Amino acid sequence: MVKKVQQKSGHFSVNRSSGVITVPADLVKDTSFPLTNKKRVMIRIVPEKRALLIYTLPDMEHVNVLNDHASIMDNTLDKEVDVYLDPLFCDYCKRDNCNHTAYALSLPEVQDAYKRKGIKPPEP
Repeated sequence: MVKKVQQKSGHFSVNRSSGVITVPADLVKDTSFPLTNKKRVMIRIVPEKRALLIYTLPDMEHVNVLNDHASIMDNTLDKEVDVYLDPLFCDYCKRDNCNHTAYALSLPEVQDAYKRKGIKPPEP
């Protein structure tokens, strides 16, 4: 939880219940920053509300599902990863059983894509 935000010369200092985050002001737009534990933090300024929003991004996010693959943003790698559906295959890991394939199979949009093709989805 953010307790206090101060703008000092050239940076923002954000006091949170878990400590202080200092962010250079010229970097604060609508961008994310890596943290030491491979998590990423999103920092966004909302000028009309005079607010600085800070939140942790999830490890993976759904980007898109096309006919033959799902695109996933892996925030720990800061990379978009494609998971092919038939046969199931992660283009990044070069495997059919990894965190990316498991995440893709958990998406309702991917389940719908399998149903449209008349294919039973693999078990995650």
